[in-house]
Amino acid sequence: LGKEMNRTQNLQFRIGGNVSVQLAQGLSLDAGGSWTRGNTFTRGVYSSDSYRMRLGYNDGTSISNPSKHYIPDGDMVTESRNVNQAYTLRAQLNFNRSFGQHSVMALAGSELTRDIQDYNSFPTRFGYNDQAGTFATFNYADYNAGLYNTDMLGTSKPQPTVGIGSIAFRDNRFVSWYANASYEYDQRFLVSGSARLDLTNFFGTDPRFRYKPLWSAGATYKLSNEQFFDVSWINKLYLRGSYGINGNISLNYGPFLIISPGSFSNLTGDISYNIASPPNNSLRWEKTGSTNFGIDVSFFSRLNLTLDYYLRKSEELLSNDEVDPTRGYTSLVQNVGRINNTGLELALEGDVLKKQDLAWNVMGTVSYNRNKVVDYNVRYLYATSLTTTSVNREGYPGSAVFAYRAAGIDNNGNALFLNAAGEKVSGGALSAADVVYAGTFRPKFAYSLTNTFRYRNFELAFMLLAKTGHVMRKNAFDGMSIQHADVAKRWRKPGDEKTVMYPKLSGFSSDVFYFPYADIFIESANYLKLRDASLTYHFNRDLLRKAGISNASL
Repeated sequence: LGKEMNRTQNLQFRIGGNVSVQLAQGLSLDAGGSWTRGNTFTRGVYSSDSYRMRLGYNDGTSISNPSKHYIPDGDMVTESRNVNQAYTLRAQLNFNRSFGQHSVMALAGSELTRDIQDYNSFPTRFGYNDQAGTFATFNYADYNAGLYNTDMLGTSKPQPTVGIGSIAFRDNRFVSWYANASYEYDQRFLVSGSARLDLTNFFGTDPRFRYKPLWSAGATYKLSNEQFFDVSWINKLYLRGSYGINGNISLNYGPFLIISPGSFSNLTGDISYNIASPPNNSLRWEKTGSTNFGIDVSFFSRLNLTLDYYLRKSEELLSNDEVDPTRGYTSLVQNVGRINNTGLELALEGDVLKKQDLAWNVMGTVSYNRNKVVDYNVRYLYATSLTTTSVNREGYPGSAVFAYRAAGIDNNGNALFLNAAGEKVSGGALSAADVVYAGTFRPKFAYSLTNTFRYRNFELAFMLLAKTGHVMRKNAFDGMSIQHADVAKRWRKPGDEKTVMYPKLSGFSSDVFYFPYADIFIESANYLKLRDASLTYHFNRDLLRKAGISNASL
């Protein structure tokens, strides 16, 4: 106990301020910002007396020279440091005036943001002496390459691969300009609009794609405020509509060549490097055109209903696009994907029961979403590339699930499947044309229901959540997992194929790549759960005021 100690120190400092100046009637200026700086220090010390280090020291004894130890005697220490700094500067003009039946609200501003992170992980040190602050020399390359393994007395190591250290630096900069305005006439007609332009140092440097503003426009007709509207049981009836272009950005790709280190190679005697992200100066913001229509209604002064319909067409989505392989890679992340989303959202809130000592409030929501991948330039050449995980494929919903059609077991205990022609074949004979669509991991329907009961000073509240319309893959015996719950139901001898559905058990079987992804293991993922529940007692406010307390509950 206490032989291995890990400690993390985190210090963050933040300062911010804001100034508001009234320039004229209805016109004001807000300016301010914030600055944050902090550092995180993580240190792990593994004593030479710990089981890990004693075992590693003994197993690291040289067979040819027992006086030599490949793990130096002493403690092992790991350290990392992370320094972060960020600032945001913002200035905004605000206007709010009413002129008789006319009301105008507007704002315009700019924001500048910078976020810097500097991370450094030090190499793992051996033979460390905490009092002297010294450590022993160590050959990281040969040790990680396994050159000492044949001469080591045992196989235990303090770390499978000793850390050689790493450095990571991030500098993200954003500048934004934005404006928003609304005009209302006679509390009946309301129109609004907004625009925003964002620039960043990370995305493409091609001038054609730098200035792409995002915008939206909408209108509301407050029908219940009309003089001719006279429906006693409807207190509010608003009709809404809007259209706009929204954007999204990913910081994983950009105009820079990003490489990532591989592992040490015994053949070359060096560390390999891979291209993690090829340079691309034509990347730009993803765009989503959103069309919305909605209605807000209040009934009997106690029930509120909101119904929204939306159509969202997303284009220029960042996705892998196949390119000429002679460029050095087979695909490149580009703005080529397109997906459409259509949905309905219904929300209902109100007081079912409202008396002096007893009340019951209900808030429920129901939402429906249907999406379809319109454009995705990826070819799935092999059956396994479609089945081992959910995929995006043209003509199907996002996160689509594909499966093999199971056709039983042969008399040798191997799994069989149906190909596109309806013939029984082994998994290795399947192609991408033989798989079938089995559903999507994305729920089509989402529900929530919150009930709040109040009796005098007691309050009971709970929320129910449900999602339906999606599927899941059941964990299946694959022919190799001997500890699986269904291993006893496997094929054992000729003739079992007539009564069992699981293949034989073997040290290695190609069924592991196919059988768990058969359609017989696709199940409904519908669920209903209790999200949270609470029981609260609110203390009498008259008594609290006498004690100088405004509110208290248990």
